[in-house]
Amino acid sequence: MATEPDAKRQKLAETSVPDVTLSSGTTVPKLGYGLYKIKENTAGVVAEALKAGYRHLDSASFYQNEKEVGEAIKASGIPRTELFITGKVWNTEAGYERTLKSAEKSLADLGLDYFDLFLVHWPVPELHPETYRACAELFKQGKTKAVGLSNYYIDDYKELAKVIEETGVKPVINQCEINPAAYDKKRIEFFQAEGIVMSAYKPLRRGALIGNEVVREVAARVERSPGQVLIRWGLQKDLVVCVKTATVSRMSENISVFDFALSAEDMAKLDALTTEEALKTVYGHYLDRKCNTGGKYWGEPLIPVEA
Repeated sequence: MATEPDAKRQKLAETSVPDVTLSSGTTVPKLGYGLYKIKENTAGVVAEALKAGYRHLDSASFYQNEKEVGEAIKASGIPRTELFITGKVWNTEAGYERTLKSAEKSLADLGLDYFDLFLVHWPVPELHPETYRACAELFKQGKTKAVGLSNYYIDDYKELAKVIEETGVKPVINQCEINPAAYDKKRIEFFQAEGIVMSAYKPLRRGALIGNEVVREVAARVERSPGQVLIRWGLQKDLVVCVKTATVSRMSENISVFDFALSAEDMAKLDALTTEEALKTVYGHYLDRKCNTGGKYWGEPLIPVEA
């Protein structure tokens, strides 16, 4: 049953990533491997990530690589109970019926019977409450062990109040861009107070923060790489952090972040990298993608539109 705690999910001895328990009772590794833009030799890259110890794979229909990810999962021989697989419904499939179809297609492409977590990728205006309703139905059918959100601001979440009450299914995660240069403290603390775990993508801001002087200063002090410092910052904010790299050496580097800690002073220095201008940029990105500004952000439907 989707409502039971995910106590059976095991971890290989060499996997050192700790879990966090979600409000649904299921557990999620605090560090995930992101699959966005992993399009060259996808199956091979995912195989290397699994060898490096990642068990949390952050997938989405929009990434258009689910079949290859499924091939890697199957070839790995790792029992399904040792993996945590996240899926997402894309904006072109927003709405109740299309969300159900999207989830079925994603599961078929991945070769899976269920997701561990299924997210509404963006809060598409007017449609996202019914998209969420469909996700709740998937939960009740046992096709996902938990339901969550992605890229939601506080007002978007409040628009779900009625459907959450009607379905009795509360979101367990909100996945957003979060890093020291995009630290929206008010937003993060609001969702955490609601019992919703915040998950971070772009923890390195696609590499833009690697050369930052403050980041490099902290990295030198703790004798770690800038990337490890940025990932560790997110973990110490009680975030589930999704990292992405196709480079094998960096896969190992990024997962080796649980044997050191940043001081309160260093955390404060990193927090201070966020500016109001940076938060406005992130908010503009959010508006463009949820509203499909100029019709250039969503792409073509991923499943056929019936006449």
